[in-house]
Amino acid sequence: FPVTIILLDKKRGGRILELCAGDGLVGSLGRWLEAHADWQAVGWEERALPKAQLAEFRPRMQLWNSLADWKKSWDQGVPDLVTSRSHRTNALLYRFLQRSPLRPSWVGVWNRSGRFLWAVQFARLGYRLDLCQDRMEIYSRR
Repeated sequence: FPVTIILLDKKRGGRILELCAGDGLVGSLGRWLEAHADWQAVGWEERALPKAQLAEFRPRMQLWNSLADWKKSWDQGVPDLVTSRSHRTNALLYRFLQRSPLRPSWVGVWNRSGRFLWAVQFARLGYRLDLCQDRMEIYSRR
């Protein structure tokens, strides 16, 4: 994960919020950060099978049952990194950040189309595109 190297240079012991976390293994940046950099991962998955696998494969991960839970959790502090692995949750995350004064240091979105939509949108919120890897785009605050 070259993405992780960038993050590790800047932060150890952070907090990652994974939206559409899948099974918690395949493509999970949070899993790597938990194991190698003392990060705490929190996840949300709406699909039944991946959610069950997530609970099985990542038993220490705090899981949320609804998007309302992850929005409320910001009361515990702004996560350092938020990742989203679906177009729908990318849009929900963008709208949430657009209306909120809270800003994580990094945002990662899965961009299956490869178009510059998210680069433009997140630039409006004060983020710049740092890295693209396997359709995951990582943005940092300027």
